[in-house]
Amino acid sequence: STGRLTATQLSGTLQTAAQTNITSLGSLTGLTVTGDLSFDNGSDAGKDLLWDVSQDALIFSDTVYASFGSDQDMSIWHDGSNCYIQNTTGTLNIRPKSGENAIVCTADADVKLYHNNSAKLETTNDGVNITGMTTCTTGAHFQGMLRENCNIVANKLSAGTNIDLEDGMIHYYSTNETTTATPNIRWNSSYSLNNKMSTGETVSVTIIYKPNGAGYYAALNVDGSGVTEEWNGGTAPSSANAGGYDVLTHTLVKTGSGSFICLSSVNNFA
Repeated sequence: STGRLTATQLSGTLQTAAQTNITSLGSLTGLTVTGDLSFDNGSDAGKDLLWDVSQDALIFSDTVYASFGSDQDMSIWHDGSNCYIQNTTGTLNIRPKSGENAIVCTADADVKLYHNNSAKLETTNDGVNITGMTTCTTGAHFQGMLRENCNIVANKLSAGTNIDLEDGMIHYYSTNETTTATPNIRWNSSYSLNNKMSTGETVSVTIIYKPNGAGYYAALNVDGSGVTEEWNGGTAPSSANAGGYDVLTHTLVKTGSGSFICLSSVNNFA
């Protein structure tokens, strides 16, 4: 047509290079846009979405949401000052690979941090619970009560001489002793204390027992081997106290692989 074409219905393919105003389309089986693509929110100024070719980026304006789920269960957005990830259904799971958790956030409850899919830190109403060894490189500052577990053994030490530091640093044997013994300090049945400590590190182990006129411990093993004890006062115990509680303390300083300085003391409380 060389003049104006007026029609109430037009079907076919648009061939021109640019169409500035297409107000209605049917179903498209495919659409390729080779330049920038802008989604202009005509009812809320500035709340737009832009595919920027030069930046290889899909750009969300401030407080424009990327929402996921049929009921917009999870959204990500930035308000110009801060970024937000908000989940409204179930838990929020962050995974480094399929089936492996890294961070799990439960609404109105805890947040868990994982190592190799094993929970290591969990928030609680009172603070946090930590599973496993904790290393502080620049010191630790505690405010309020500092409490420690005591491993209570319903037996005498001579009946089972292994003292596993995996269970804590204070061990109480509640049954009256009947003979002497040699305690063996280790990490557990699978790992040695030497394996769990580095040269220059130290631990202090406290053993509480009932001597009952029979029990005293004048020597110490670490990982099944004897060590040289340096006793407070210069003399190892040679006899048992009549009653009460004996408190035996060994401070171990690792000076090399399998090598320890052992500073020992015993006191009777009756």
